[in-house]
Amino acid sequence: MISVVIPSHESVDEIFQQTLSSLVDQDYPEDKHEVIVVQNPLSVSVKDYIDNECPKNFTTIESKLGSNNARNAGIKEAKFPILALTDDDTLLYPHWLSTISKIFEEDRDDQISCVGGPLDLLFVQEQPEWLVGELLSSLSYVNHEARGDSPRDLNFSLGEWLVTANLAFPKSVWEKVGGFNGDIGLHGLQKDTSNDELLFLKECTSHGRVLYAPNMTMLHQIPSNRATFKYLEEREYGQGRADAETYFTEHPQSSVEDAYHDVAQGIFNMAYPYEPTFQVRETLSNEEATRKYIRALLRARLAKMVGLVNKIEGREVWTQNKDA
Repeated sequence: MISVVIPSHESVDEIFQQTLSSLVDQDYPEDKHEVIVVQNPLSVSVKDYIDNECPKNFTTIESKLGSNNARNAGIKEAKFPILALTDDDTLLYPHWLSTISKIFEEDRDDQISCVGGPLDLLFVQEQPEWLVGELLSSLSYVNHEARGDSPRDLNFSLGEWLVTANLAFPKSVWEKVGGFNGDIGLHGLQKDTSNDELLFLKECTSHGRVLYAPNMTMLHQIPSNRATFKYLEEREYGQGRADAETYFTEHPQSSVEDAYHDVAQGIFNMAYPYEPTFQVRETLSNEEATRKYIRALLRARLAKMVGLVNKIEGREVWTQNKDA
């Protein structure tokens, strides 16, 4: 039995309605799952919509601001032993919940700590010609190599990852890990990203196997305002801030020398996964597209450097002009 948790700060727009409808249409028994929409703050329009348009196993609660705070609040309220996370802009295939249920039912030795699946992109309007390849990862695109339909271990050494928009785990594992870090993650409408799923997944490895399930599929809807250079730049800049927070979470006793070394190494390593994009510029519409995306990556790294230097020197973090 499964509890689905959805953080949301929006009203019930058309995209969110489609997310809720795809949950209503699941082929998994209604009495074996619940859907908890967590808002900060609680929207009357959302509560009214869910109360009047959704089945009785759908509920709404309120939490402190922040996507991670919302996830933690929803999980605390969950009454079923398996948690499934998604977002308010996804479309779930009808077999999503039944796939999750089968994975954990077959785990008779309780070896699985977490499982996630592909997140394909569905552009609400036409996909821009330049938005291809590695650039899609900025929109949470996940599609790792599949070996049939069976789940397999996630390969962290190859840079594989999962996202909180398509993640499931036992509530007992969440309790052992200590939940999601409420100090990071999206807050309100800001575009700052976070590495909350990476930190959570790394903790999960101490409590069992982390799996990638190719048939645990869903779609991530991309409205036109996210398929722009401006959005990608802001999101990459936010990722740089998240990288800095992650670094100090993982290295709380870091020295100034260690920080400088790791930032320099991180910038060097950053070039590797994007090298194919730089080499096949003909796949982009023009040189301007390539130039703008490289600029976005550099802004992200700049943000990371600024954050690290400020933090290790005890100064106010993020006071610098991000356009500097």
